[in-house]
Amino acid sequence: MQKIEDTDTDKDVILGHLTTMIDSNYDELMMCMTKIQDTDTYLIQAGLQSNYGRKRIKSAQELYLQGPIQIVNKTKKKKKLETIIDTIQSLKSIKDLHKSMMSNLNVGDLGQAAHLAMNVLECLKRQNFDKFHAMKGIGSSMQRTILSLRRKSDKALKRLCERKFTSLEYDSVVKAYLTLDQIEKTFKIKNVEPGYSEDGIFFDTAGCIDGLAQRIGRFQLEDVEQCLHTSVVEHIYLDEQKKHRSAMESAGHRRPSIQVDVSDLDEVPLTILLRRLSAEQLPLCIVRACELLAEIVHTHYCISQWHRAPFDTRNHEAHFLHRPPADGELSFNGHDAVGQESDEDDDEVEVFTSDVLGHAAAHVPGPHLMTFDPTSSRFSSTKLAIAQLSIMQSRATLWEELLRGLISLLRATNFSSDIKLDDFVCMAWALRVMVLLGKEYCDSDSASLIACLEEKSEEYFRNFHLENFQVVRMMIDAEMWNHIPVQLQGKGAILGSIRQSFGARKVDAAQERRSLSKAPRSDESLEGQGTPSSNGVADDASSSVLSSFSVSGNPLKFIMRTDVGDATIERMSSLDEAEEVGAAVSTPRFVRQALQMWDNDGDDEEESNAQKSRRQRDADRSSYLITQTSFNGLGKSLSKYMQMMQLIPSAASEIFDSLCELLDFYLCAVFFGFVPLEERGKFFGTPNKMTSAAPDHRRDYEILKDYVSRAFSETVHVPKGQADGALGEDLGETSDHTSNHSGRHPTAPHDTTKVFNLLKVPSVVHESTADSCFALNQRIVAAESCWFVAQMLLEAKTVLQRLLPDKLQDKCATYASDFSLVIGQLRALLYKINGPLLIDYAKMLTMIVDCGWESKKLTQDHHHWVDDLIDHCKDVWDYMMLTDQFAEASSLVREQVWMELCSAAFDVTLEGYSRVKKCTPEGRAGMIMDVFALHDGLNSIHLCRCPRGKHYVDSYLQAFCLNEEDLMVWIQENYQTYAYRHIVGMLNQTLSSMLNNKKLRDAVAVIDQLYEIDEKEQGSNGSASFNKFSNMLSTRFMEDGKISNLIAGKFRK
Repeated sequence: MQKIEDTDTDKDVILGHLTTMIDSNYDELMMCMTKIQDTDTYLIQAGLQSNYGRKRIKSAQELYLQGPIQIVNKTKKKKKLETIIDTIQSLKSIKDLHKSMMSNLNVGDLGQAAHLAMNVLECLKRQNFDKFHAMKGIGSSMQRTILSLRRKSDKALKRLCERKFTSLEYDSVVKAYLTLDQIEKTFKIKNVEPGYSEDGIFFDTAGCIDGLAQRIGRFQLEDVEQCLHTSVVEHIYLDEQKKHRSAMESAGHRRPSIQVDVSDLDEVPLTILLRRLSAEQLPLCIVRACELLAEIVHTHYCISQWHRAPFDTRNHEAHFLHRPPADGELSFNGHDAVGQESDEDDDEVEVFTSDVLGHAAAHVPGPHLMTFDPTSSRFSSTKLAIAQLSIMQSRATLWEELLRGLISLLRATNFSSDIKLDDFVCMAWALRVMVLLGKEYCDSDSASLIACLEEKSEEYFRNFHLENFQVVRMMIDAEMWNHIPVQLQGKGAILGSIRQSFGARKVDAAQERRSLSKAPRSDESLEGQGTPSSNGVADDASSSVLSSFSVSGNPLKFIMRTDVGDATIERMSSLDEAEEVGAAVSTPRFVRQALQMWDNDGDDEEESNAQKSRRQRDADRSSYLITQTSFNGLGKSLSKYMQMMQLIPSAASEIFDSLCELLDFYLCAVFFGFVPLEERGKFFGTPNKMTSAAPDHRRDYEILKDYVSRAFSETVHVPKGQADGALGEDLGETSDHTSNHSGRHPTAPHDTTKVFNLLKVPSVVHESTADSCFALNQRIVAAESCWFVAQMLLEAKTVLQRLLPDKLQDKCATYASDFSLVIGQLRALLYKINGPLLIDYAKMLTMIVDCGWESKKLTQDHHHWVDDLIDHCKDVWDYMMLTDQFAEASSLVREQVWMELCSAAFDVTLEGYSRVKKCTPEGRAGMIMDVFALHDGLNSIHLCRCPRGKHYVDSYLQAFCLNEEDLMVWIQENYQTYAYRHIVGMLNQTLSSMLNNKKLRDAVAVIDQLYEIDEKEQGSNGSASFNKFSNMLSTRFMEDGKISNLIAGKFRK
């Protein structure tokens, strides 16, 4: 082939050379032409053969290359198919991501949904998927998805802020917020629509994390209003339930089906709802509001605690979430949490973005999933630290809104006496817990709430005291004055009974107030709280109220009771630990604090040994004689008033004065009811020598007289129209003393009147006869019940002093001491006046005087009046020993009655002897015989040990046997133990036969002066009185000084 090609190349050269040669050698040329033609023909033939060879070669070459070409083509096709398969798989994966994102979005796993959304958006940015129509649909829906994700995150945050906080859900919400912020920064996709709202929720346009604190505050402020509204609606519903139940029961339905529709109240403003709420339900409504508002505070507290260690797995543990704050704690996840947002954050985002884009540009067939972790990013930590500071700063605003709501409830109505004390105590306790909560939560003193509570507490107390005073008055009017069987020894004596009343709280009120079937409430609790216990607030004074949520739940929750048709469902909450429904609710903190005062009462170092001995003696007594009024009226009032003193320190003095008013009224009622009118006239009347007692006993009841006179003249408040008309000034005097509550009046309609106008004589006294020993049992029970009241006050004195301000503690001690002394005198007076009634004093006195003492015949036996008097005493003793009415009375009571009965017997004997006009020596001997016979007769019934008995009367009779000088000396030595009329009677019987009338008048004048001196100089020096009396005697009787010397010698001896 090469040769042929070379030949072809030189053909022209050869032809030219040939032409020349032809021209020169034509012939030869022609010959050569011929040869050339031949050669050309040959060459043509050779060319044809060459072309054919080429074709054959080419054909062979094509045949040779056909296999490799097919291999290459198939290889290219395979690669294209593999790329298509990978793309299809990537599309499917992206769709799966999108589907998983939507699924997580629907189930509420917002953090994971946001993470998947970020990966879907990154995949959609790659050019590989730009031409796929399926991707265009996903891309257009992602904007809506991001908006939906932000709205759902806001809704989830709102739900968590509405007292349903859990760490897991809050983790998810915060992760979603951080991822959404990252999406907006990386992909420039907005996650909010300005002005958009849905289901009453306004979606703000602030950044997810930047506006977190503001969003939480807004949601919780809305929840505060909702909680107030809910609590009011619940109790309006409860009111409607009660009305409906009453209507159904009155119609004859024993088990009415209660279906009350209150749906129309959902949109009613709170101010209008409060007008429909009854005063009786208001305290329980406030307790319920406190319960819900405390949950709001606890929720906000948990959120701020979560931000101390964001995304820490220990946040799911309640004790970790409620840990106390550490001093100077400013960091999260090892980084400085404050002021550290720098350019490094932007660099980190840029590095992250470029790395993702570079990785996406690489030839990797599948979708690239981003590895953004919001829990470890420095950018996230800084944002969360700033959010935590904003959340902490919003505490004060939230607390002020809570206070505003509680104060609006407190001022909704007047606190009348229709409100049960148990309910009011619960309300006050709940508000006190809220004050403690505010101090711990945001260091707020809650001064406005405390002031409003004190104002309303004082208002309630005045109305409560007005009603309680009327209740006690009605109890006294209805009192049968019989002993009620209360075994105080089993309850820890009097102290135990008061303590039990002080700590008691009926569960029925707590159950009844939760009789709600429709009203919404939160039953969710913090994870890991455990089983509720009985300690609503920890006993340790240093314990945290907020930390107690992790131990026992909300300390303000009570028993919840829900009626659903005919079924009743009850749930115990954190203040209740009972084995069965109906058990007593655990004692709130303030009650435990007050009861702790009782526990410390025995350790009072200032208590004297005498007081301890007296207390021990009283505790050893088997029983007291107690009336319904003294125990259920005054005893429970004492415990209630002490509760109020604990709850209302600002009004402790007024409450104590009101308590004193109740005790004084009971004292006055017993005095007025059981001291006969004649005795009251003598008691309060102007002293008269001929009716007054002996000097030694003249002042026995002086303190009682002054006290009762003042108490009778006290001005008290009574309900409108229940004050009796002004009675006569039977006291013989008026008093300028006014009520302890002057200037402080109850808000309920009322009148004012004096205590004396409210007193009545009991029907048992009016209707008493000799068969019942003139209501002896009732008289004794009345006297002993006063003693029980006095002992009750003494037992409570230490606690009362602790409840009063320091400057008023002495006032309490003085009152308790004075009241006990007055009660002692009243008790003695009531025992004393029983004697003359039981022995028929007037009849016996007439019999004694008319026995014919002027007879000169000496009788061999005592007079018949002695037997009558003994029979009277025996009847009384048998009545006390053989009747059931005195079964509960102790032997000391019987002994006291017997002693006063014997004293009355000898008193009437002495009185009768002193009134005898004329008596012979034989008659005097008969008197002495009667005295001894009387003593022996009384002793035969029961031992007679009265202080003014046989020897007292016998000494009086023996003085008649003295001469005039010795008689006057005896009078001077003994006049203080005998009444003036007795001494005058002695002089009339003795000296009238020895001296002329002038000397008798002089002797009486001396006695007059002697008793006057005693009255004027009761507390002066005895020798001065003696010298004046000696001089008077020496002048009137013995000018020679014989009697004076005799008297002086005996007196000084």
